[in-house]
Amino acid sequence: MSGNLFANLLSLHVSPVPEEDFFTEVIAWLFDNNPEVLFAWLKKFLKLENKYTSFSVQTQVTFARLENHLTDSRPDILISLFGEDKTDYVIIESKIGSYEGYEQLPRYAEQLAERFPNARNRYLVYITREYDPKQAEEITKKVKFDVIFRQLRWYEIHSFFKKQTPSKLLDELLDFMRANHMTEITRITPATLAAFSSFPDVYQFFETVLKGEVTDQFAKVFGKRPKSGPGEFQYR
Repeated sequence: MSGNLFANLLSLHVSPVPEEDFFTEVIAWLFDNNPEVLFAWLKKFLKLENKYTSFSVQTQVTFARLENHLTDSRPDILISLFGEDKTDYVIIESKIGSYEGYEQLPRYAEQLAERFPNARNRYLVYITREYDPKQAEEITKKVKFDVIFRQLRWYEIHSFFKKQTPSKLLDELLDFMRANHMTEITRITPATLAAFSSFPDVYQFFETVLKGEVTDQFAKVFGKRPKSGPGEFQYR
């Protein structure tokens, strides 16, 4: 069989969101079977440097609905990290071709707090391919115990994987991520944004490619959101 291993396996995977469900299983397997990669990931993105005696990585764990929830919750990945006297928990929710479901992240945050009240740390990690900004205080405002929310993009994870010890598995994974547009993107600097006011066509191109991200970054730099149209470019 030729081509990328994961792409070939994905063609056999039946799911409403096959890329997301399939990739969830790949990442979970990688973390479960390569603890050095898992612990390096925890250190880089969550600043977790605690020594653990054991860990587990589970996918699609179902938490029965809480009293104030409309549905059960089934996050993509649950990582349990066991120390000598304390346990840390990490929920990862991955999005590749979709966006957050209704109240999905707040539900997961509440489930973390409710199911693991004695945990040392509780992390909710939201990883997306597209630009989908979230406010941590909105996600965690109803939790009974502290939940730390982190948001990442898949291009950041791709960059992290590139720096790990090379292996055939990682090569296949990186190829799969490139094929599914999950690789590094060019960072937009304030100087680049400033140039848009002189070149509206350039702004329109970036707005089309990067959607809301370039508009939000523009607003952060200039304090106003831009408006562009045929032959015009002005601030709102």
